[in-house]
Amino acid sequence: MKVPLSVTCLVLLLLPRGEGLSCYECLESSSWDQCTNHQEPRYCEPGWKCVIMKEKAKGKNEYYYRRTCSEESVCKEFCKDKQDCVYSCCGSDNCNKGEI
Repeated sequence: MKVPLSVTCLVLLLLPRGEGLSCYECLESSSWDQCTNHQEPRYCEPGWKCVIMKEKAKGKNEYYYRRTCSEESVCKEFCKDKQDCVYSCCGSDNCNKGEI
């Protein structure tokens, strides 16, 4: 039985492309509400993780709130040597939508 070329092409188009996670992204917002209001969905590189982070601005009395994606190895280093910084890396689609 021969399968028409058009059917083969259609099947190939419907196969998953091996894309990475879908994560939310907002950069250097001044609150979680602002971050949520300005966040955009983003596809990360394959093998990357979703990240959510709250970090005190260096030399200032204010915080930055971020959602993004990063390589797993970099994710573990986000708050290294920072005094007032918390983060979480997660590995499922849009898992960085909350607050920490």
